[in-house]
Amino acid sequence: MNKKELVNKIAAVTGKSKVESKFMLDSIVDIIENVVKEGNEVILPGHFSVKKELRPARNGRNPQTGEVIEIAEKYIPKFKFSSTFKKFIAEE
Repeated sequence: MNKKELVNKIAAVTGKSKVESKFMLDSIVDIIENVVKEGNEVILPGHFSVKKELRPARNGRNPQTGEVIEIAEKYIPKFKFSSTFKKFIAEE
């Protein structure tokens, strides 16, 4: 499902227009991105959590030359599904 299809589903379920549904979806995504960027965690119980995590510096290899290179530390988003969500998806 792409963004356009998701907006259409939101509009159908909520009875809102596609423009309002797109605005709501964009707002939710922006809020989650900004909260995580600030270093806070977003938790939707029964669904998922997202937080910012520091990946430490490490050594890697250039695949073309085999030369050892240093990969700097950086922050990455850490997304984790809840066990409830995993069980729901596994049901047939």
